[in-house]
Amino acid sequence: MFNTSNFYQTLYENHWVSNVYDVTGYFDKTIAQKLIVQDITFKGTQIYSYQLFPTYLNYNVHLLKDFRLKKVKQKIGFAIYLKQYKTVYDYFKGECSTQHRKNIIRATNRLESSFNITYKTYFGDMLIDHYTFIMHRLKDMIANRFQQREGRNKTLNNWKHYVDQTLDLIKKKKASIFVIYNENKPIEISINYHIDSMMYSSISSYDLDYGKFSLGNIEIYKQLEWCMLNNICFFDMGYGDFEYKRKWSNHIYDFEDHIFYHKYNLIGNCYTLLKAYKYKLINYLIENNINDKIYNLLDKFKKPKQTIDYLDYELITLTSLPNEINKFEKINLNNDVYRFLRQPVYDYLYKYQEHINNICLYENSNSDNLYIIQGKNSLVELKMNRF
Repeated sequence: MFNTSNFYQTLYENHWVSNVYDVTGYFDKTIAQKLIVQDITFKGTQIYSYQLFPTYLNYNVHLLKDFRLKKVKQKIGFAIYLKQYKTVYDYFKGECSTQHRKNIIRATNRLESSFNITYKTYFGDMLIDHYTFIMHRLKDMIANRFQQREGRNKTLNNWKHYVDQTLDLIKKKKASIFVIYNENKPIEISINYHIDSMMYSSISSYDLDYGKFSLGNIEIYKQLEWCMLNNICFFDMGYGDFEYKRKWSNHIYDFEDHIFYHKYNLIGNCYTLLKAYKYKLINYLIENNINDKIYNLLDKFKKPKQTIDYLDYELITLTSLPNEINKFEKINLNNDVYRFLRQPVYDYLYKYQEHINNICLYENSNSDNLYIIQGKNSLVELKMNRF
């Protein structure tokens, strides 16, 4: 009786639309790229629900005889419409606060002055071995991020779906992967989907050790630069009401559930009303973080709770090397034995504006929680209180 589909997902991932829709563009832009029309025969006994329809689209509906269309608001989405802007700085000046602009520029400068950073967008081609490496790295970053937040992530539950399809979509220029590298190490990764001059930023995550550097904002900043060079006018950040999206976006839109049913189908109206109440309840639970608490409680009955080590440390400025420096041994941060030191050391780089290549790291051989970081222009004692 019920036929449901995710309009948003099939549009961006597959370029599919039902034959009931004629999608022509967005705002004052037309979509020149031809979409694949799914030929669906509506039956009077069925109720058809096209969920997550983004209202920024320009479209016509070919409503069948004796069928009705009811629209129910699901949630809100966030997007960046580049309009006439030619550079990111133009967009900053026209749409973002002065403080937001300063924060992004400062974070980018700090990142690039602390590490050997490069940015790469894979669009049209990507070697399969490197693709496999990048996807594995992204999966680990997502898992670590949501373990830290004690939240659930639907992406990980459907990970095979993304791994199986994304490389082929990249080769067809229907998807892209953006990566921020420190040397050869990916520290931020984003998967995007493309339709003509529209780009949807679908999945992204970053290495938690670089938390001070605001990699999520730098990702958007650098992707917007790429968009402007590649005639992308619309950067869709999708749903999820986060502060960073509100700071970046200049267009907030609605997602709707489009419900089609025959006028003599008595269940249609009831179904529409139930959907409206359902979305109101879901939005309330999300806004108050109640949904994650419920899911986390249910997860306790499925598997043992994973624990996360939270770092507690101090950075103490020194004027000279301690007298007992002979008790310290020089160590290599790239050694996985010292993996736990990377976040505090990277925090030090951010705070003191040092470059990773210009520091020396020493460990007190008589203590397992005392270290010295000697930079080009700074000297600090790193005390690990708990890890």
